[in-house]
Amino acid sequence: MSSPSKRKVSIKDVAATAGVSLQTVSRVVNGSEEVASATRERVQAAIDSLGYRRNELARNLIQGRSRTLGVVCAGQDYLGGRQLNSGITAEAEAFGYALLIREHQPDDPEPDDRFVQGLLDRQVEGILWMLAERHTAHEALIRRITETHGVPVVALVRSESVGVPFSAFDNFGAGVMATRHLIERGRRRIVHIAGPEHAWDAQERLRGWRHAMEEAGLPADDSHLVFGNWGPEGGEAGFLTLRERLGGFDAVFAGNDHTALGAMSAAHKLGLQIPGDVAFIGVDDVKGSGWYVPPLSTIRRNRVEMGRQAVRMLARLIEAGRAGQTLALPDYLCAPELILRESS
Repeated sequence: MSSPSKRKVSIKDVAATAGVSLQTVSRVVNGSEEVASATRERVQAAIDSLGYRRNELARNLIQGRSRTLGVVCAGQDYLGGRQLNSGITAEAEAFGYALLIREHQPDDPEPDDRFVQGLLDRQVEGILWMLAERHTAHEALIRRITETHGVPVVALVRSESVGVPFSAFDNFGAGVMATRHLIERGRRRIVHIAGPEHAWDAQERLRGWRHAMEEAGLPADDSHLVFGNWGPEGGEAGFLTLRERLGGFDAVFAGNDHTALGAMSAAHKLGLQIPGDVAFIGVDDVKGSGWYVPPLSTIRRNRVEMGRQAVRMLARLIEAGRAGQTLALPDYLCAPELILRESS
């Protein structure tokens, strides 16, 4: 027969061992400065020797808190990537928050009140919003979350519609940086294989490409552009379409690295030299882009910091709300970083 489980150490045990009141132990556990250093050391020694751990659930119930953040994300790209996920989870843990995920699948209807009701029913203290589409449905829903339910929202996308503080990547700046780099390398017929036409980040990178091309007096009309699907198959098809349409060009700005991979594969099959005949640059600096043949020049974004910043912003909004204050936060825009490799 198994032995009975060991009784959990309580705050009363710590107080008895240290020879102090329950209130003194509570002050030490909660980091209060209203405890003499000698007393604090005695209480901490008792905590360490007994292996006491604070009951966070009971503490949250007493304070009327859930210590939980909701995350609304696209199901096909969980939390927007491993690095973004790492930043969010690490910072949430540092602030003492748990995460509750609500995924929107590609075939699901547009998000409505029912979509987020599960998060609200579980009393989430704030929501990280990671869906980026160019329509007003999100704006109306987020307004109801923030105004009707009083739950703050921080977006991890820079969209014209969400209307809340954001921690996002400068997609426009990435498009400008990538295109200017190709121009500086002497390229003049620079085509763009974009992401999906409906995607906000794809549109912003496209806008950056047009801006840099027009700034240099180079052609940036629709004949030099095709939309893809963020995948290598879209990059390959886009490259072949542009070759058939234009006859030739000397550089490709791909909407992301996977698109660039497909386009580079098509160039290899046609016997073109990279970067001699055609130079390539992508966006994202995905794992493995340095092992493409040749290694791919790209634009890097610090997804870890984007995730951390979003949680910090949301934590500040939550605390301000609990104090009955209104807080206007500046947005965080992650600057692009040029990573030069042999493809350009």
